[in-house]
Amino acid sequence: MGWGARRLYSSAWESKGIAFYNSNDVLALTATSDGSIWATGDNKGSARWNGSSWEQKGQVFSAWDCSALALVTASDGSVWAGGQDGYTARWNGSAWESMGRVPGNNSIHTLITASDGSIWAGGINVIARWNGSSWEDKQGDCSVSGVFGMTEAPDGSIWIAGWNKISRWDGSSWKDKSNGYNIYTLTTDADGNIWGGDDGHTLRYKFDSPSFKLAPSPNGPSGKLIVNPRFDNSQISQGLIQYSTDGVNFSDLYTCQAGSKKEIAPDTNNYWFRLKWKWRSSPAFSWQAKYSNTYGPVPAITANPSVTADSGIKAWDDIRGRSWVTHDWNSITNISGYKLHIFDGNNYRSKDLGTATSWDSRTAKVFPFTGELPEDNSISTDIFRWNASGLNLEDTPIRLYRSTIKTGYNNDNRYFFRITAYNEWMESDFNASSSRVTIQLPNATDSTAPGGSITIVEVDEPNSRVTVDLSSIYDNQSGLNQVRFSNDGASYSSWQSFVTNKTWSVPSGDGTKTVYVQARDKVGNINTFSDSCFFGVTTTQLYNATQENRSYINNAKSAAEQAQIASNEARNSAVNAAGKAIEARDSANEAKAAAQNTVNQTYYSGTYGGSPDSVADVAGYIRSTQLPNVENKIDNLETVVANIENNMSTGDSAPPTITSVKGYNGATCTTGTTFKVVVKANDNNSGPLDFRIKADSGSWSNWTSISNYEVATGINGGGAHTISVEVRDQAGNTANDAITVFKI
Repeated sequence: MGWGARRLYSSAWESKGIAFYNSNDVLALTATSDGSIWATGDNKGSARWNGSSWEQKGQVFSAWDCSALALVTASDGSVWAGGQDGYTARWNGSAWESMGRVPGNNSIHTLITASDGSIWAGGINVIARWNGSSWEDKQGDCSVSGVFGMTEAPDGSIWIAGWNKISRWDGSSWKDKSNGYNIYTLTTDADGNIWGGDDGHTLRYKFDSPSFKLAPSPNGPSGKLIVNPRFDNSQISQGLIQYSTDGVNFSDLYTCQAGSKKEIAPDTNNYWFRLKWKWRSSPAFSWQAKYSNTYGPVPAITANPSVTADSGIKAWDDIRGRSWVTHDWNSITNISGYKLHIFDGNNYRSKDLGTATSWDSRTAKVFPFTGELPEDNSISTDIFRWNASGLNLEDTPIRLYRSTIKTGYNNDNRYFFRITAYNEWMESDFNASSSRVTIQLPNATDSTAPGGSITIVEVDEPNSRVTVDLSSIYDNQSGLNQVRFSNDGASYSSWQSFVTNKTWSVPSGDGTKTVYVQARDKVGNINTFSDSCFFGVTTTQLYNATQENRSYINNAKSAAEQAQIASNEARNSAVNAAGKAIEARDSANEAKAAAQNTVNQTYYSGTYGGSPDSVADVAGYIRSTQLPNVENKIDNLETVVANIENNMSTGDSAPPTITSVKGYNGATCTTGTTFKVVVKANDNNSGPLDFRIKADSGSWSNWTSISNYEVATGINGGGAHTISVEVRDQAGNTANDAITVFKI
């Protein structure tokens, strides 16, 4: 502006004198907060306006031929100068102090102080920043080669302008903002707008609306809201980010530098954000706080899904059983959807489930095919079939784990699942305990055949049949399915549904009968069982039974002989009794006749009168009250005598003759505790016969007709048993016999 200095005063420029002697041009001006004005000229010197006059401050640079082309007041109030050949200097309060040269040593045409206190320099092929100790080259890939204008935007970005180019430094790189004009100067107004001037034009840059916003930047399932601020759709170079939980009251969150982000562990459902920036109209004034537009609300996820699980068996198999698992979880506020994560032995693989709040492996069918699992720890990619084209889960994941590249889980039988909630801003915590499911599915692989045993519980020799009890056969895994039978262990009947009891035909004839049973479970495992019984009686069994029961037979014979003796004695006694009874009858008749004669002789009718105490009255009393009783007793005695005589006249003192004692239907053995007996016998009298039986030393049964069978009870323990038989005729005569049967 020539060699003098002027101030605009009341609508006119006021001369403030000559800053430099020798008519040197003023090349740069800056103001300080104390009201001073600093100037540099083409005489390489400098001057300070002290409020009334210019003070000379000497040569700025030590190089004799270099002038200061640009001045700026730093945040600490110090004055900085930049000039030809890249020289820089700072007034330290008493003298100019060299601050070195910018990279490239090219001339500096503009200097600015950024809100963070840094000094920026621009010029011909010069873009540099003072980092506190030296100049950093910031030219990088900037397309502006000659920098004449420089300013700071609200987001801390540095804008530069030169020949047909405008560029923006976002903290890490340059972004072209050219508009086709030659901009020689730039400045920022109090609203954050950037102004520029060229040959006859003034321009203002129009920021995107809203100029401040947040870019959704979910950082995986961290449970954190990622604050990634943007200004004019670009990362923020430097600026203070504030937040609010109500959209009104704001607090400082962090200082964003070069697009840095901030994590928030949200504790409320919504957040609002804004940019706080600093601006000053002149280096002589203090920095003022300015605020961008408010952005929000940003929905946050403050809770984690609470997952419950259930499981069961889908399909049994003898090699690869299939099981199932279901997950259910609660709805979460502010979500767009949920994700399922399944561990494959190497990594968790994920599937977006949308807004569903449940998952069922039976319908999802994500498990790989058998041929896709080489079990050599070689697979590093996702092999789950997320399109439901796969199989149900195997009951153990070890074949899956042994197929992926890590080996640490090769023998782990547990599945690992996780559920997370997400929206465009964030995702819930992957490691939240409520969102994790670690589960060992029920075993569905059955390689064990059924166990247990069979027992022949009933034998029907006449019909060559046995009854087999299968209730002891078991299968604790897939379960019993079918059964079949054989008499030789080679040729079997057809498979049939499993039963616990079976009547089975065996070959006819005496001898050992073995029944073979094969039981098959639901996956095809088979086991064979057998049991045997004997039809008929073996020589050994007969011999043992004869020896064992000989004493019983002898005792029975002795008892029969004693019974015969007792019967003969009873008959003789009866004959004697009959004689005595006849004698008694004769005596009774004689007594009766004597009594009658006495009555006849003593009877008085009362015709001739007399006393009641007379003999006649006594005789009348005997006749009417005593003789009838004597007559009745005589009649009874006559009946007894008649019966005795009748019995004696029959002459039946012989016991019945037993002709046959056999098991019912010819049976000779039993598997139970009872045995049916039939008896044949005859007698010298045609009256009906009865019989009774007992087993070993047990109690006699009731008398029953020999036309029926009787059941012996109490047959306990295997081996031979004696069945005793007693037959009775109508005269009371008895006969005894016994047979041997076997319990097997």
